[in-house]
This record gives sequence, C-alpha cells and structure tokens, in this order.
Amino acid sequence: MEVEVMPSAQQDIKNIIEYVYRQSVQNAEKLYVEISEKINSLQQFPERGSLVKEIETPQLREVKLYHLRIIYTCPETKVQILTIHHSAKMLINNPYLKDLF
Repeated sequence: MEVEVMPSAQQDIKNIIEYVYRQSVQNAEKLYVEISEKINSLQQFPERGSLVKEIETPQLREVKLYHLRIIYTCPETKVQILTIHHSAKMLINNPYLKDLF
C-alpha cells in the first residue's frame, strides 16, 4: 500500500528534527531514521495502528514512537500521514486536526 506524507506531517517532522538537532546532531539523525521506518512500516501493515481515542473516527489511526504520535488515515488505496503530534500536548490544539473535533 502506498504511504503519502502530507505537507502538514512533513512540516511536523522538519520542526521535530530541527529541535532535536539543536541539542544533538546524532540524536536528530537517529530520530529521523526511526520516524521514517515507522512510517514506511505502514506500507505492509496499515491497520496496525490503534484508533485515536480523542476522535471517534474509525478511519483515523496512530502509531507511537517515543513521545510522538504519528496520526494517519487509512483509506482503501493508501495511507495518509496527517501529523506527528507530541503526546504531552492536547490533540484538540493540533491545527491539522481541528476539523475533526
């Protein structure tokens, strides 16, 4: 199954990696690889993520990586990564998901 990383999620990844990079180049590189691997793993197992508990939409799923929530939809033909959200922040404040609340 095809995986598409939406512009919103691309910006999230950029912001996260830049933040970590300021503290450790090595950790930023490692985290980027891990995020990429987690996203790519959805090609084979798109429905392995759990439902997003704050939003009662069966099409919206998430996989976790450390303190990050990779939130995506899984229509029949491809996975769309919508956002990468820090788990300590309230999901309702995520601008990319505001239409779902």
